[in-house]
Parts: sequence; C-alpha cells; structure tokens
Amino acid sequence: MLEYLDSQYIFVNILKYHVDLCNNFNQFVIDLLKIISYSTKGNYKKEPQIA
Repeated sequence: MLEYLDSQYIFVNILKYHVDLCNNFNQFVIDLLKIISYSTKGNYKKEPQIA
C-alpha cells in the first residue's frame, strides 16, 4: 500500500511538472506571437515611409 501511495505521489508530481511546462510553453508561444505581430506591424509602418 505504501509503495502504491509513493508511486501515486510521484505520478502527481510528474503531472504537475508537465502542466507547468505546458503553461510556460504556451506563455512562450504567446509572447513569441506578440513579438512577431509587433515586429510585422512595425515593418508595415516603416514601409510607407520608405515608399
């Protein structure tokens, strides 16, 4: 019974770790998309000035 609880506890910790990893990755992707959208907006603003 104790071994079962230990393995369950470890499994829960691994699950939490993966959830944190996914959240961080999602945040990273969102930040990356923001940076890309800002940089493309900046380029769109600069293009008319050059033209």
